[in-house]
Amino acid sequence: MRYSIAEIAAALGAEAAGDLTLRVGAAAEPAAAGEGDIALALAPAYAGQLAQGRAKAAVVWPGADWQGLGLRAAIFAPRGRLAMARLTGLLALDAGIGPGIHPSAVIDPTAVIGEGVAIGPLAVIGPGAGIGAGCRIGAQVTV
Repeated sequence: MRYSIAEIAAALGAEAAGDLTLRVGAAAEPAAAGEGDIALALAPAYAGQLAQGRAKAAVVWPGADWQGLGLRAAIFAPRGRLAMARLTGLLALDAGIGPGIHPSAVIDPTAVIGEGVAIGPLAVIGPGAGIGAGCRIGAQVTV
């Protein structure tokens, strides 16, 4: 799944600038980032590496001259490690988990499954378990 810079900034609780409609689908190190990636340049030491990659957007340190770095959009992360953890979680949400219940999942008949859930391949939902509306259960998870 691809997210807009605005959506990512909101999920990170961070400020953003530039083309907030730009969409990305993965995070990458600055030098290795492709056009559809968001580069993680969380400190000035990574600024030079942005030119080696092809990212149009990056998560950068507060006060970074994102336009001078050749970016179309930037998200300013005052707490880089926290931003990286939240971004990783956001981008990993859809990894291998489609909407609904995967055909290989095993759901006990007494389990209560809420609306809009996503249950991944080979997941097992045991007796009496309750899965709330909108929850995502990954592949091979047992509840």
